[in-house]
Amino acid sequence: MSILFNMELQPRHVELPTFEEIRAFIDSDSCSKENKKLRVIEERLVHKPFFEKSISYQIGNFKGDINLVVNDITLGQHNFLKESDIAYGKSVGGCRVVQELTQEETMSEAKNLARAMTRKEALVYFMGSLLDHEKKEITYDQLRSFLMGGCKTAIRVNDLEAYKKDKEFQHDLFIRFGLEVNSLSGLLTTGEDANTGPEQFNIVHKVTPYVFSQSPELESVLLKGTGNPSQITAEGLYSSMATLAKEIFGGLDGKVIGIYGTGNVGSFLAKRICSERYHKAPILVLADVITERAEKLADELRDKDIYPGAGQILVVSPKYLIEGSRNMGIEIFSPNALHSTLNTASVAHLAQNPKLKLICGGENIQTERNHDGTTKIEIEEELFYGGIYHAPDPSVNLGGATYVTEGFPGRTRDGSSKRIVGEGTRLLAPQIYHRSMESGLLPFEVANKIGLSVIAAAEQKWGKLEAYRN
Repeated sequence: MSILFNMELQPRHVELPTFEEIRAFIDSDSCSKENKKLRVIEERLVHKPFFEKSISYQIGNFKGDINLVVNDITLGQHNFLKESDIAYGKSVGGCRVVQELTQEETMSEAKNLARAMTRKEALVYFMGSLLDHEKKEITYDQLRSFLMGGCKTAIRVNDLEAYKKDKEFQHDLFIRFGLEVNSLSGLLTTGEDANTGPEQFNIVHKVTPYVFSQSPELESVLLKGTGNPSQITAEGLYSSMATLAKEIFGGLDGKVIGIYGTGNVGSFLAKRICSERYHKAPILVLADVITERAEKLADELRDKDIYPGAGQILVVSPKYLIEGSRNMGIEIFSPNALHSTLNTASVAHLAQNPKLKLICGGENIQTERNHDGTTKIEIEEELFYGGIYHAPDPSVNLGGATYVTEGFPGRTRDGSSKRIVGEGTRLLAPQIYHRSMESGLLPFEVANKIGLSVIAAAEQKWGKLEAYRN
């Protein structure tokens, strides 16, 4: 692979699915052949991942397993370098490290997250096609780079705190993981997620080019490192929240916003909110399982020279942010924890708050799942029919998935993702909102149909992959 160093790499040219072709599937009625095709694709995404593998390991006193899942590669099937058979990545997704789960539970989580990534990547492409349709600034190379399937890796360790401290174990573990990724020859590309970051992916980068979260200064043979995507994720989240708040309330002015989780995305979101100027500043209520982290963020936000839009900043416990939502008059709730903040118990409390009208967060898989990994529809129904609009997470937290494409062949790290995500989510969020309000479909059902329609339009244009024909 060293022959590729310092070359300006270009992807294989493909004819792109158009906005009109995608919309034909979105607008199809339940009895049409187009809708039947969507149901077939949905069945495949839920029950038939393209690839899955679990590898057990024991390194010193550490033991666990590496669980890799590629959910679907329809959109990424043509991701080869121009005039070559070298794949640069047919699917994209992060790698997280977890504890307190069985191997089966860890694999199940990886499958659910890989499916969520497939939907998110499809929505990233739809967002790009919307920009193109609306004559906004987007190039062929940018839109081309959004064609990616979805994957995820979950690595289970028996001691998470010891993992974080033991650099020798991290090195050995991520070398082993990198070799597994490399053996797939571009089927899967990987980067940071919960409990991983550039430090770990600088290790992975030593043994495989199919990585995107290495430090940007590292020389790469295929994918250029883009670093931490959290700030761009927060940009898309803020843009979606502000756009939807304008639809629902008339704007963010004076709103009481609860931010559940103040890690990378949650903290960047809070800072982004407080960077704007308002007629009346919003009130932020911060909560995190690590109280000191929320308190430190609150102290930062109180500096009006840096954050002129900061109003009152409160710090409460995660439990009270949910159970005391009504007492505090929370109007917008933003889940930014690990997953499943919106479960049967929490929604029972949130639904009792008559002022809460919008949920918009950066958390992946915000709603509790059934055993087969599908959304618990009764939770979404309780929110929707109770007058609370839950913005589908793949449609609002897609900034990171967009940002990493700056490191793909044909792209340059020019910082365009912030503009694309900001403009794109301002178009995408109301598309889903109005379709939901007009049709009576739950918001996640609308977003899901859009994602399936992107995949269906790609299959219609390119033909179905051999692996999917039976």
